[in-house]
Amino acid sequence: MTRATKGKSKRRNHAVTQQKQTAGACKDFASKGRETDRSSGEGEPCSELPLFPQWTCYVVRMVTMSVRVHITNKHDWILHPDEIFQSIEVAFSEVYGYGFRSYEFGPVPRVNDTTSAGFAVEAERSAGMYAMRSFMYPRFLAMIMMVADQGGLQIGPLQSQEIPAPDWLREDGRVLRIGHTIVSSLLPSATYRLTWKLYGCDDVANMAAILVALSDHLTILGTHTLINSFLSPFFFLGIAGIISLKKNTPERHLGSIKLHTDSDKELGSVSNFPSLVWGVVLGLVCYIRVDACLFLGVIVMSTTLPIQSNLTTLLGQFARSEDGSVKSWAFGNHGDSGEVNMALSFIGRQRDTTGVFLDYPVYMTGGYSVLCRDVPIIGKVQHEYREWSQKERTRLPSTLSLAGRVEVSVASFSKVAFLASEKNWLLLIRRLIDRPVYNYAIVPEGKTFLRTGFSMVKRFESVAVLRRNDSAEENAALQTLRRKIPIGPNASVLEGEARTLLTLGNIDMAVERLHAALGLEPTRTSAQWLLQSVFKAEKRKQPTESSKFKDQTPRVAN
Repeated sequence: MTRATKGKSKRRNHAVTQQKQTAGACKDFASKGRETDRSSGEGEPCSELPLFPQWTCYVVRMVTMSVRVHITNKHDWILHPDEIFQSIEVAFSEVYGYGFRSYEFGPVPRVNDTTSAGFAVEAERSAGMYAMRSFMYPRFLAMIMMVADQGGLQIGPLQSQEIPAPDWLREDGRVLRIGHTIVSSLLPSATYRLTWKLYGCDDVANMAAILVALSDHLTILGTHTLINSFLSPFFFLGIAGIISLKKNTPERHLGSIKLHTDSDKELGSVSNFPSLVWGVVLGLVCYIRVDACLFLGVIVMSTTLPIQSNLTTLLGQFARSEDGSVKSWAFGNHGDSGEVNMALSFIGRQRDTTGVFLDYPVYMTGGYSVLCRDVPIIGKVQHEYREWSQKERTRLPSTLSLAGRVEVSVASFSKVAFLASEKNWLLLIRRLIDRPVYNYAIVPEGKTFLRTGFSMVKRFESVAVLRRNDSAEENAALQTLRRKIPIGPNASVLEGEARTLLTLGNIDMAVERLHAALGLEPTRTSAQWLLQSVFKAEKRKQPTESSKFKDQTPRVAN
C-alpha cells in the first residue's frame, strides 16, 4: 500500500514538474516572440553589442541631405526630359502663364479634330495618351516658385534687374531642385523604417539606410526633379505602415497552447488609424504615378501569401558606379546640356531678347523655365528644326488658382509654325533671315553658321551664344543671301518634310513642300499621290475652307 502511494506521489510530482516546464517554455517563447519582432527575418536576435549607435539614422539623413543639396547646386545637366517637361516646366507655365506643355498634361482633344490638329494627335488620342499625369507634383513645385518669388529669389522672369540674387538661386529653377532634393533625401530614413519593421534590428536597418545613402544611382536620381525619386520616400513609408500591421498580428502555436502578442489587443482601436493614413498615402502615390500599383501589388502579395513563412534577405543587383551603367545617363549622349542651359539662362537675362534659335535638342534644355522670357523659340526635335511661336500656342484653363490666372498659354511639341529637316539647313537659314525677331542663337562652337549678321557675345565651354547685328550693311547682305537659298535640296527631303507636316496638321506648309518637290522632280509619283490624298481630305471640309485647293489638284503621271 505504501509502495502504491509512493508511486502515485512520484507520478503526481512528475506531472507537476512537466506542467511547470511547459509553462516556463511558454513564457520563454512569448518573450522571444516579442524579441523576434526586433530580430532578423530568420528569427535570430540582434547582437547584444550593437554595431551602430542609436543616432546613426539621423546622421545619415542629415549627411545625405547636405551632400545632395551641394550636388544640386553644382550641376545643370539634364538626365531625362521628364525632369523638366513633366515637372518644372508644367509648374512654371501654371505660375507665369506660358511655357511648354507635353500631351501628358494636356486636355483630351475632340474626336473629330484630326483635320486641324493632324493625324499624330488623333493617334495619341486613340491610344489614351492625354491627361495621363497628375498635377499634384507640379503644384508642389509651383508653390515653391510662388514662395521663392515672394522672398525675392527671382526664380521666375526677371522683374527688376536692380535686385541681385545669388547665382545658385537665379531664375534657372535650381531652387526647385533643392526643394525636390530635400524630399528625396528622406529615402534612407524611409528605408530604415521599412527594414526595421521587417526585421526589427537596428543594425540591419542602419546598414540598409547607409547603403541607400551611398548609392551613386540613387544620389543622381534624387538630385533631378523626377517624379519617381520624389515619391520613393512616401512609397517606402507607406509600405512600412502596412507591413507593420501584418507583422503585429501573428499567431504562434506551442503544442495545444495558442499565443498572441500584446499588439493584437490594439489592432481594433489604435493601429487602424495609422494603417488608414498610410493607405491614403499609398493611394496618392498610385494616383500620381500609376505604375507604382504594379510594384505595390507584388509587395503586398509576397507578404500576405501563406506560402512565405519566413522573410529572407536577398541582395542581388545592387548598382555600383563601376558597372558602367551610368556612362550613358546623359540624355541622348548630350553631355553639354549644362552649358546649353547656362547659355539659355544668359540670354534670358538680356533686356533685348526677342527670340532664340537653339541648334540643340529642346528636350535637353530647361525650356522656358530657364529662359524666363515669353519669346518664340526655334529648336531641334530629333532630326528636325521646329518653331514655336506665340501664334501657335494653346490656351488652357489654369489648374492653380493661387497663381491668380484664369488660363495659361502653352506651346505644344506637336503644334509648330515652321519645320525643316537637318538636311534642309539652308531653308532654316532663310527662315531666320525672314524673322529678325530671332536675335539670339545658341550653336556649337566651331559650327558653320551665318558668318554675316551674327557675332559671338558669350561662350560656355563648347557652346557659343550669338547675337544678331543691327547694321544696315549686314542686313542687306542677309537679304542678298536669302534670295539665293532654294526651298529644298531635293525632292526626297521635301516630301519627307511634307509627311511630317501632315502628321502635325500643318496642311498649308505641307502642300507648299509637295509642290516644291514636284517642281524639282515632276514625275515623282509618291509626292503626287500624297498631294491628291491631301486634297481629297480637304474636300470633306466646308467649301469655304477647301476652295483654295480646287484648282491645284495634280494629275498622277502614267
